[in-house]
Amino acid sequence: MVALDQPLNPRQLETLQWIGQGCPPRSWPDSTFKTVAVALQNRRLIVISKKSGRWNASILDAGRHYLTHGTYPPGHRKKPPGPGATNNPGSSPQARASKPRPESPAPRREHPASEDDAPAPTPASRPLPPTRQLLRDVVAAGGELTRDTTDDDTNYAGFVAAINRRKMAPAGQELVMERAAGPREWIFRLEDLPAWRTTPVQDIVDAPRISRWHPAIAELRSDGRATVFGSDVRTRALRILHSLAT
Repeated sequence: MVALDQPLNPRQLETLQWIGQGCPPRSWPDSTFKTVAVALQNRRLIVISKKSGRWNASILDAGRHYLTHGTYPPGHRKKPPGPGATNNPGSSPQARASKPRPESPAPRREHPASEDDAPAPTPASRPLPPTRQLLRDVVAAGGELTRDTTDDDTNYAGFVAAINRRKMAPAGQELVMERAAGPREWIFRLEDLPAWRTTPVQDIVDAPRISRWHPAIAELRSDGRATVFGSDVRTRALRILHSLAT
């Protein structure tokens, strides 16, 4: 669970300020600001919407308070009312006290309650699998987490491989693991997938126009070595080679 009293890191604060300004046009280096926004939403500072497929974020009163004072508002750690909470006046203590009571009390049990009558214990929340816990830690850190593994023999490389293989990262992203400054420090970062990983081959083959051919395919197009085929076959063959090359 995200700690609601943990100060924001510089990247989270920068993103919160941008959202507080109404998300003005800005050239972000990548889309990791959306991952940072998820962490801010988990802290109940903003709300994210995707109406009509368009990403948008709005700041909440708690977020404005943080920008003004540098701290969360009083009582922010308290759990907000659940979806079942209502303002029904009939549920207030005064309303319940004014309701007529039955004339005779309910019959009492003449035998003590047995163990079978006791309510079942509430199961303790299970810890997350290590892969999901690592991914959650990275998201909570704003998309980049540095961890010292001096006394930690965890197979983080295997976790990262499993996360990417199962496509557990946010849509269009993958988890990258690289060395940090220290000898046993590692950086875990969410990065956008390259275009060649996200564009279906069929979209390349059937695209109305290819603006920039792969250099090898461009040379093949210009030297006339593929003219033995008909124009339709030649064009499709070159597009398939271009998609494989890219």
